[in-house]
Amino acid sequence: MSEAVKNPEFTTPEQERAIKGAGVAGAYDMPIEEINPVNAHLFGENRWQEVFERL
Repeated sequence: MSEAVKNPEFTTPEQERAIKGAGVAGAYDMPIEEINPVNAHLFGENRWQEVFERL
């Protein structure tokens, strides 16, 4: 059986989205083309309403 080795340089797409999605500005503080309506942080922080209102 092989042992899993942690590689700190490797991130999954899900990890990358979680890192980049944290601390995002408000929907009216950023260009509309930069808004990601499926950012999980918006739902976790209960800020999704403003995003969909702007879109």
